[in-house]
Amino acid sequence: MKFPALGFIVGLCIVGPSATLAERGIGVISSAGDFLLDGRRVRGTATLLPGVRVQALGAPSRLVWKSGTELELSPGSAVIAHADRAVVQAGLARLRLVEGFSVEAAGFQVRGSGKEAAGELAVVSKPVLQVAALSGAFRVFDSRGLLLAEVIPGAALQLEAQQPGLQLPSVVSGCLMRKQGRFVLYDEVTRLVVELRGTGLEKEWGNRVQVVGTTDAAATSPVGAQVIDVSSVTRLSVGGCGALAQSLGAEVPAGVAAAPKPAQPAPQPRQGMSAGAKVAIVAAVAGGAGAGAFLATQKKETRSP
Repeated sequence: MKFPALGFIVGLCIVGPSATLAERGIGVISSAGDFLLDGRRVRGTATLLPGVRVQALGAPSRLVWKSGTELELSPGSAVIAHADRAVVQAGLARLRLVEGFSVEAAGFQVRGSGKEAAGELAVVSKPVLQVAALSGAFRVFDSRGLLLAEVIPGAALQLEAQQPGLQLPSVVSGCLMRKQGRFVLYDEVTRLVVELRGTGLEKEWGNRVQVVGTTDAAATSPVGAQVIDVSSVTRLSVGGCGALAQSLGAEVPAGVAAAPKPAQPAPQPRQGMSAGAKVAIVAAVAGGAGAGAFLATQKKETRSP
């Protein structure tokens, strides 16, 4: 009678740690080759625990969270995993983010704007991040939690964080409209609606303009993702904002809304400044195909001597 009891106790000692490890696990890591797990070389699969650092070696490494989030690291890429977020330290990662999960990289935070979003991101350097959306949309925030840009499916943006203590102006371009009695602008680079405060806006209402100003990071707005105190307004083109205003529930003057677009439309802006962070359009891919190849190419070129 004692031996079975002893065997039972020994069995508990053997399986106990494994059961605890499984309970602590937040997901699974897998690779066709080797990867580094907190500096230890591992082949095949391993349990994903909170706080571990994973680095892909010769083959991509795939991290799957119990929540449904997935990250695929390209060779040489590294990430620190947590239950509800991941910190990409270097390289290129394919993402499938579920609601409530975020990825931190190069001083920015990336979240899906809906229940699920898929795409890629590349840490080009410490202050520079590239983000491409393939399905769903990504929202990019700065370290203060201020929304900087929305990356829609089939597009990619490059964001460069400002140096600490350096106050750079915000530069946005797009249709100037009114909403709930406030002036707003839909920025064509960041895809955000921002509220504008200042003078000289009334005469450009309903036109495409470029606005330079300072983002008030402490202000909140019922009609925009940011509030910008305007220092200058430059007209880009007259009218052509009626359809956009209608889709956003905003207003433009009736006469301007009906104004014909010029025969030679003003060129679309390729870059701007969002709350001091430099934002540039680096790819616009129809249907999302090829965005990953673009980012991989950019990363490879960045590493070249």
